[in-house]
Formats: sequence, C-alpha cells, structure tokens
Amino acid sequence: GSLGMTAGVDILFTPSDTGPAVRFSRLNFECSNAERGALGLTVLPMTSVKGPPQQFIQSVSVEVRASFKSSPRCKLEIFLPDGGAHMISFTLPLFLSRFAAPLRLTPQAFLAAWWDPSLHVSQARLSVPKRFLRDTELLTALVTAGGALAVCERVAHPMAENALLAAGVLRFPGAGGDIGPRLVRLFLRCWFAAGQASGLLAVEVKADDPEVAE
Repeated sequence: GSLGMTAGVDILFTPSDTGPAVRFSRLNFECSNAERGALGLTVLPMTSVKGPPQQFIQSVSVEVRASFKSSPRCKLEIFLPDGGAHMISFTLPLFLSRFAAPLRLTPQAFLAAWWDPSLHVSQARLSVPKRFLRDTELLTALVTAGGALAVCERVAHPMAENALLAAGVLRFPGAGGDIGPRLVRLFLRCWFAAGQASGLLAVEVKADDPEVAE
C-alpha cells in the first residue's frame, strides 16, 4: 500500500499556433527522479481532449515519502506530421504544500502556533501574475495549493492585517513498520509587501521541519 502522501499533477499540452494546419502527430513524455527515496512517480497514459484546439493531458501520480529539495525533470518530445520533431525540458511543478491536509484552527490557536519558538522560518518574495491581483478567489487557491491548506480568518493581530493566513499538516511515513506517521505542521502568511498593485507577494513560512520551511 501507499506509505506517503499522494497527489496527481496534470500537465496540458497544446500547439502554440492553433491553426488547423498545426497538429501533433505524436508526443513522448519522460520523467526522471533524482530523489527516489523521497518521491515515487507513476506516469499515467497520456489522454487527448477533443478540440479544436488539439490538446493532450499528461497525468503524473506523485507519492511523497520525505521532504525533497529537487523536483523531477521532465522531457517532452513532439513529433509533427511533416516529420519535424521538437524537444522541451522542464521541471515538474511540485510543492510540499500541495500534499498537505488542511489544519483548521481557531484564530487563538493559530496565533499560539504561529509564535511557537520551536518552528523553523523562511521568507520569500514572489512576483504574481496580474490575473491573480484581480481575482481574490484565484489568489487564495494559489496560496493554499488549491485548498490543501486551510485559511484562518478573523485573527486579531497586527501581523494578520491585509494578510492571508493558512495552515496544513503533512503526514510523512514513520521510520519503521511499527512507527506511526510523522506529522509536520505548516503555516503560511502572505501579503503584498509594496501594495497589491506591485504584484510582489511576500511569503513567510513556518514549519516543524527545517526542510519543509524552506
């Protein structure tokens, strides 16, 4: 049976030029995994979507057994009807928060957990596409990894002003068969550092595990 946390990643491929003359005759997808101890990958059969435009969906089932630092590398070979071929390499977009379960806390419980001195902390600033600035629901879905993290509202504290707060828990398998899962709490605070119009999102992460916090 599965020991780690499992989630699916769907990748959509479609010609950049959607004219009727531009079509894929065949696609070949490969995924290499340098962290086999931490990640398990299953590449599922590629499916096609009725067009136009022509679209293919490649699904990858990912099992996370431990925190990881490097995501798998993917290679896509595109074959065209005229015999031409192209190759694209990219990193599979994996974030540990995607594999979390929502941790629903009262405002008081969130604050108590946030100020826990044993938590490991990291901070970053991200440039957010404009479409996320105009749609609060879209931005929330981005920050919470599609609802994997639970949003905590009505936190009465200066650090919560104009910020989005979220929490989740990661369940890593124990070190032995008789040991239960290792639970790692994950807390997020996001806010626009220079105002929403800047598109610069400040992110502060706290977690029980230093590699998860990174």
